[in-house]
Amino acid sequence: MNCPLLVYAGSRTLRRGLGGSSLRVHLDLITTDIDGEAERLINLGATVVNTITGQAHWITFADPEGNEFDLVSG
Repeated sequence: MNCPLLVYAGSRTLRRGLGGSSLRVHLDLITTDIDGEAERLINLGATVVNTITGQAHWITFADPEGNEFDLVSG
């Protein structure tokens, strides 16, 4: 099974949302099949926020609660 690699990048940025404030956690998922994994994430309820292509290729998504994470080609 080809699973994306999970990379944790902690941040001290405070995120304000409906439930109050919390420290922000940003996840990067690294995959060799960015198109297939992007389709799977969208089917699970994620929405595309931004796409970067060029020498590096990644897609920023938001989960149903608005938390952002990146899917990175690698």
